[in-house]
Amino acid sequence: SENFGDSGSNPKEKKDSLKLLLGALKSSHLLAHQHSALPFGIIFASFMGAMMLGSMLFTKILTDKRWMTCRELLQTVVVLASGSLLFTIFFRSEWITFWLFCLFELCVGMYFPAMGYQKGKVVGDGERAHIYGLLRIPFNIFVVVALSLTKEGDAYRETIFMTCSGLLLVVGAVVGVFLHD
Repeated sequence: SENFGDSGSNPKEKKDSLKLLLGALKSSHLLAHQHSALPFGIIFASFMGAMMLGSMLFTKILTDKRWMTCRELLQTVVVLASGSLLFTIFFRSEWITFWLFCLFELCVGMYFPAMGYQKGKVVGDGERAHIYGLLRIPFNIFVVVALSLTKEGDAYRETIFMTCSGLLLVVGAVVGVFLHD
């Protein structure tokens, strides 16, 4: 449940984002003139390991509050995630693409606990379920519209990564302006 740190994400959304990442890896794999099968098990395990490492890093960074506050960490994480998505457009090496996605997953691993911490400070316990329920409506509309506009091809994939990267930069600016410690 939302009150206990569950992201409440739809498994279909996670599956679709994983398809996008794996599609980009496949594209890089083919551009490198590799025709062997990709080791999807190792790739998936690496992504999950990077996400877990991100969560552990969040805990480590926040235990020493003199080094970085949660707001600063959240802002750094979204800017790093933005850069990792943006650089996948410029580098066609499958190894670089793979490690950029691992960096993105590390950022995701730090984002969820940081966002949960911030939401706990901003939204009171009494109204939390009601507010989160209302916020799911525009989010689900966005997901349905975004998924209905998907296309095949590298140009579309690059557009998606540039759009996500730009939106993450906007989030970084919003966090810097509106969240206070």
